[in-house]
Amino acid sequence: MQGSLEKSVEGGRQQARPAAGRSGRWSDPIRFALGLVVTALAFLGWSLIALVFKPAIAPARRVRFGQRAISRSFSLLFRQLERLDVVTLDVSALDRLPDDAPLILVPNHPSLLDAPAIISRLPRVCCIMKHELLNNAFTGNGARLAGYVDNGSLTGMVRRSIAALEGGSHLLVFPEGTRSDAEPVGDFTRAYALIARKSGIPMQTLLIDMNSPYGTKCWPLARRPPILPIHLRIRLGRCFEAADDIDSLVVEMQNYFESELGRRADR
Repeated sequence: MQGSLEKSVEGGRQQARPAAGRSGRWSDPIRFALGLVVTALAFLGWSLIALVFKPAIAPARRVRFGQRAISRSFSLLFRQLERLDVVTLDVSALDRLPDDAPLILVPNHPSLLDAPAIISRLPRVCCIMKHELLNNAFTGNGARLAGYVDNGSLTGMVRRSIAALEGGSHLLVFPEGTRSDAEPVGDFTRAYALIARKSGIPMQTLLIDMNSPYGTKCWPLARRPPILPIHLRIRLGRCFEAADDIDSLVVEMQNYFESELGRRADR
């Protein structure tokens, strides 16, 4: 994956030269720096708001309020980033998903922008998160208010995920368990298929395409990408039904993603 990203970076530099000449030498660094500041303030601000207002919200309303508030916050954040010409999103395909029926949303995971982009368009999403993020000052308070699921324990994760689906939320789970470590996707885990089998809820695949290595495993958040704006597009893929044979289902879904996104470089 590293070699492919290096090629992507070099190609991005070549494409970026005309844009730099058009918009000015300091345009990209300044816009990117402003984007980082706006993003950090948005995450920290919402975390503080969630901490302060949580006791004032009735327990029965906290999860729905938290999910809608996070969705709206991400929507506003991306609007600001688009105004700065740092990021452009094409996520309108998500509007075709039903609001009144829970789904297990199964996307590929190229970068850290994926979950915010999905959540920005969908008001009722419960996300499975790493334990470390649920205890992070920037993300923890808001995530806990929205009822996001800790992935620290498989049994607890499955139980809380099923409860979120029964409560009417869409469940966002990345089948690789982490950001992609191979192209186009890394190896899939079994957790999402197990949740589907136990809940009986179908799995809607989401296909994410990006034009940038920004936010991938080998690209630090503070490092400016080779070209701005970063463009992210989400397409609706095939919807898979739950199955008793989890291993076969995982293989079938992995093959589907590889076919739709391009064959893995190491196979």
